[in-house]
Amino acid sequence: MKIRGAEGTLNLIGLVFLLVGVIMIIASVCTFVGEKKFEAKAEKTTAVITEIDRYTTGSGDDRTTHHDVYVEYRVDRQVYNCMLNTYTSSMYEGKEIEVMYDPVNPGNVRVSNYITPIILVFMGLIFGGVGGGMFFANVAAGGKRKKLMENGDRVTGTITNVITVTTVRINNRHPYKAEVEVIDPYTGEKYLYSSKQVLDDIHYMVGSTVDVYVDRDDKSKYYVDLDSVAADEYSDTMVHDYR
Repeated sequence: MKIRGAEGTLNLIGLVFLLVGVIMIIASVCTFVGEKKFEAKAEKTTAVITEIDRYTTGSGDDRTTHHDVYVEYRVDRQVYNCMLNTYTSSMYEGKEIEVMYDPVNPGNVRVSNYITPIILVFMGLIFGGVGGGMFFANVAAGGKRKKLMENGDRVTGTITNVITVTTVRINNRHPYKAEVEVIDPYTGEKYLYSSKQVLDDIHYMVGSTVDVYVDRDDKSKYYVDLDSVAADEYSDTMVHDYR
């Protein structure tokens, strides 16, 4: 029986955040390039805002207000009434603004809008930074754990307490971690350690012995192997003695 650690879930969350961040940054670059290409071929003219249609979507905390801006302008004596590609708080009905239109398709009208790609880049960096940091930190922790189990000293500790990590919620539940006491049999010195966060309720492990792998040169570097307790518990329940 293997204890379910939180690393797998945290790795998945980190990867999702990282992927969302990368997608946002790619989208911002594509939006910026598209705006520059349009500006390179566009003509400019003056338009009048004829209507701002305000509407909301969602409800409660998810309620969002949207604005559709319609403008009127003239190209080669022909009047066009079209919707703009963006809205700003400075816009109001009757205001004159400079717009750009496609000379091949005058109904395609825009105003310079670099706010959207900037916001996308900013949000992408946040999501990518958080997700990448979470993912690579867990990968690094896994490497250190493997190194300790291969090269560290294995000592025996006792699980003295199991605490619920109320500051973290994974899959709508709080993880747990064990507090461990290790006493050096030669010096009598006591060392206190704690395990990684796990998803399974491990309160039943209180009082059990557990393997702890400790760096020979720095006892503050360690790994509490909760699976060693789980293996003992599982093997005890699976013994069939027919003597």
